[in-house]
Amino acid sequence: MNIKQKILDLKAQQKAEVEKMDALLEKGDLGEDYTAAEKTFNDLDALINALEKQLARVDGIGEIPEDAKAKAVSVGDGSVVYSKGLLKGLTHDCVKSFAAGIRKTMTEGTPADGGYTVPSDIVTRVYELVETEESLLDEITNTPVKTNIGSRTYKSRAQMSGFSVVAEGGTIGASQQPTYGVINYTIVKRGGNLIVTNELLADSDEDIVKEVIKWLAAEARVTINKCVVAKVETISPTEITGLDGLLGVLITGLGSALRKISTIHTNDNGMLYLSTLKDKNGRPLFVESITTPGQMRLAVGAQSVPIKVWDNSVLPNGGDNDDEIPFIAGSLKEAVQRFDRQQLTITVLREATVGGINLAENDMTAFRATLRDDYQLRDAGAIRYCLLSEPEEEPEETNGETNGETNGETNGETNGETNGETNGVG
Repeated sequence: MNIKQKILDLKAQQKAEVEKMDALLEKGDLGEDYTAAEKTFNDLDALINALEKQLARVDGIGEIPEDAKAKAVSVGDGSVVYSKGLLKGLTHDCVKSFAAGIRKTMTEGTPADGGYTVPSDIVTRVYELVETEESLLDEITNTPVKTNIGSRTYKSRAQMSGFSVVAEGGTIGASQQPTYGVINYTIVKRGGNLIVTNELLADSDEDIVKEVIKWLAAEARVTINKCVVAKVETISPTEITGLDGLLGVLITGLGSALRKISTIHTNDNGMLYLSTLKDKNGRPLFVESITTPGQMRLAVGAQSVPIKVWDNSVLPNGGDNDDEIPFIAGSLKEAVQRFDRQQLTITVLREATVGGINLAENDMTAFRATLRDDYQLRDAGAIRYCLLSEPEEEPEETNGETNGETNGETNGETNGETNGETNGVG
C-alpha cells in the first residue's frame, strides 16, 4: 500500500466532510447530518494519524546515513524517501519527475495553460521550509480551498446572557442563540522571478530541485509575512504611551477569555524597549519562561503573556513616520484567516528582459513562480494593533550646560549675597 497516497485520499475525504459541515452551518442545521459529518471527519482524522505514524516508522527503517548528504539510497526503485536537507520527505521519483518537468519547460517553453504546475508533494515541502524560518504562516488560521471565489461560515464569539428568572408556571423564553459570520474570499495571484544560468539544465535532478524549492520557500515566506502584516495594519491602531497602556489593552481591551490564549507580537525595537522595563525592586519584567526555555514572557498582574519577537523587516515600525513600535496583542489565529488555493505554478522566460538583464544575450533563464491565496480578517476583535511612541532622550550636553549654568548662577548669586551681607554686618 502506498501510505502517502492513502493519506492524501483520506484528507480529500476530510475536505468533503468539512464542506458538507460548512453547507449545513450556513443553513443553521446542526442536526443529525451535521453530527454524522463531524463523526466521519473525526474517524478519518484518527486513521490519518495512524497512517502518518506508520509512515514515520517506514522512513525510520530507510534512514539515510549522515554522509549521504541527502542523496537517495539506491534500492532498485524510485519510492525511496530522502531524509535530509531540502529534499527531506520527497521520494526519488518525485524529485526526478519535477526536475524533468523543469527541464522540459526550459527547453520547450511554457505550456499553453499558463505554466508548469508544481506537484503537491513539492508544494508541501515548500511550506514546511517556510515554517522553519521567521514566518507568520503558523501564527494564523490556514484554510485550503478548491475554488477561486467562495465563502466560509464560522461561529462568532459572543457574550452569553445566561438563564432568566421564570415564575412557577411561567413561560420560559428562548435562550440566546449562537451567532454565525460569513467570510468571503477571492483568490489573488502573486508572483516573482528567479534568474538562473542555462547551465542549470546540466545539473543533477537533486541540485535543480533544491535550487527551485529553496527559492520558492524564500519568496513564499516573505509574501505571506507581508500579507499578514498588511491585513493587521487595516485595523485602527491603539496608541499607547508605555507599559501601562499595553497592560490596559491586555486586561480590559481583550478580556480574560482572550487573554488566556493571547500572545504579544513585536519587533526588535519592541524587544529593546521591553528589556529596559523593571519593577520597583529593579527586577526585569521581560523574563524567560521557566517551563519553556527560550520563550520570553511579560508579567501582566498575576499572569504572564508569551512574547514573540520578529525581525524589523518582518514586523516593521508603524505610524506616519514609521517611528512607532508595533505591539500586536491577542490571538492572530482567531483574527486572520488565509485561504490557500494550494497551487504553485512555474513559467519560464527566455527572451525577455528581467531586472535589467537580457536573458537571451546572457544565456540565462528566468523562472516566474505564482502562488494563489487570499487573506481576510476572521475576527478583528481578537487582536489589538498597538503603536508605542519611542521615548525621546534628552541630549546630555544640553542637560550638562543647563545644569552648569543654573548651578553656577544660583551658587554665584547666593554666595555673593551671603558674603556681602556677612561682610557688611561685620
